[in-house]
Amino acid sequence: MTKFLFCFALAISAPVFAAGQSKPVTPELAQQREARKAEIEQWTTRYDGYELKSGEFACRTPRIPQISKDNAEITAVGERVTKWQHCYNRFVDNLNKKEAPEARIPKDVFALMTPEEREKAIARIKAAQAEVGLTASVKAKTIMADYDAWRVATDAWVKDHNETTKHIQEEYGGDRVRRPTTIPSAGH
Repeated sequence: MTKFLFCFALAISAPVFAAGQSKPVTPELAQQREARKAEIEQWTTRYDGYELKSGEFACRTPRIPQISKDNAEITAVGERVTKWQHCYNRFVDNLNKKEAPEARIPKDVFALMTPEEREKAIARIKAAQAEVGLTASVKAKTIMADYDAWRVATDAWVKDHNETTKHIQEEYGGDRVRRPTTIPSAGH
């Protein structure tokens, strides 16, 4: 009987370690982990990189018509695409920051994680960053393809319109038709 009590006493006084935890889990640490359980799970299982694509990095897709036939619209499309390009470049710079993935996790939450949870969270962050980057890249290629198609169609219309206007002026004299300006380059 005394051996049993002695073994039981040793078991109670021995430090308790959480799975993968290198330091003993005190009642206080266990309580903190329980209180922050949802945050730990957010980083290890549900993190999607939302902050990477929201706020100042939520680049609004510019409206690009198939063709523009007046100076005001040509200028407006160029300005919208340029504004989007500036936003997209800030987004890319933010996405490519040379910071460790775990730097995104609040330090107090990271300190509560086990080594396995940390590895899982870091892998989740890297996967989310890659997904956000890939999605944005595909969207950017689509926007630029739409812009290039608009530019070709609008350039052709402007050229044709200017030739027609020149012909009318030469044949009838005077400036009876207003000429569109050239298309802004928007980073090309």
